[in-house]
Amino acid sequence: MDVLFIHIFKWAKERGYKRCSLGMSPLAHVGDSPFSFKKEKLARLAYLHGNSFYNFKGLKEFKSKFACTWELKYLAYKKSFLPIAVIQLLLLINSQPHPKYVIDKIKYLFKNAG
Repeated sequence: MDVLFIHIFKWAKERGYKRCSLGMSPLAHVGDSPFSFKKEKLARLAYLHGNSFYNFKGLKEFKSKFACTWELKYLAYKKSFLPIAVIQLLLLINSQPHPKYVIDKIKYLFKNAG
């Protein structure tokens, strides 16, 4: 994978790209603060030890090899049962976009490209 990413970055640089995004690293800093809520600290445990469900920590470690800056992202959510919120988040992250939406977005981009 490392070689693949290096070739992608080289390809992008040759075409004038200044930045590449590797996407997010979910739960990377959740529950770090001593002021974190209990649910956030529980989510931190999922990040540190939940590799059998989703390798959050491994993903962050892999992306860290290439990332020189990280932009923090925040999720606002209403008070709810934490396991349900985590399941909803995982479903959202792993969901496939609806084909009609993708086609409409491509048409929009081509229409406004010139």
